[in-house]
Amino acid sequence: MTNQRCALFMLLGIAAACTGGSPSNAPPVHEAASSNVAAEPTATALQSAEPAPMPSTALTASTALPASTASSQAPVADKVPTDLAARITKAFSSVRLACKPADTSYTHHPEVVGDTVQLPCWASADIDLDGAMDDVALVLGAKDELGIAVVTRSKGTILIGAGTRGPMWRVEIDGQSSMKPVERDLQWLRVWKVVLPVSGGGGFASKAGMHEAEGVRGDGLYLSGGDAAAIAYFDGKGWRLLHLGF
Repeated sequence: MTNQRCALFMLLGIAAACTGGSPSNAPPVHEAASSNVAAEPTATALQSAEPAPMPSTALTASTALPASTASSQAPVADKVPTDLAARITKAFSSVRLACKPADTSYTHHPEVVGDTVQLPCWASADIDLDGAMDDVALVLGAKDELGIAVVTRSKGTILIGAGTRGPMWRVEIDGQSSMKPVERDLQWLRVWKVVLPVSGGGGFASKAGMHEAEGVRGDGLYLSGGDAAAIAYFDGKGWRLLHLGF
């Protein structure tokens, strides 16, 4: 089994696939919001307070792309917004942008020795479906742990990886749901992009077909380690990870 596959098994919380052990049950997800300066990201980095109820028309054809285009990548800017680095550092003092201001991609070396991939620096998406576009950026933690920061307009900055300690997300595999810890370092990452929910909500579409996803509220993040992939999305209370297969 390749290093990339083992890395994504770890992301999904099924370490038994790589070690022969059994995954442990994780504690309930924390729902506290975090937008304060912190010496080190903690479990609150991944979670946000529950938003006000969305109107019944929140996921309609006017706010989500049709299934035929649902998995297209959201527009990526030529340059990272000039104020984005300051907004991320204000929220988490130990986290910084992976890219320099003039960069459009980040040269990353995954866990495979000698391997190199180019990852996007930044994308725009409505992750929490509040009607305002959020900034999604590739970031590094204090010890260069790779991660993704979602800088929202109403819920502060939410982190995946980048040295975050103790965050949880709900992992969906073949219709089974369980709470699992998120890796502190997304070193295995080979591809990431924004994907849009299908018209009317209910899931995401890919070349393999329709992937049902409970609680979809906005755009998702496609994360791939090469041998396996998943979509991370925000359900209004916390993150969910929808397993797409190996």
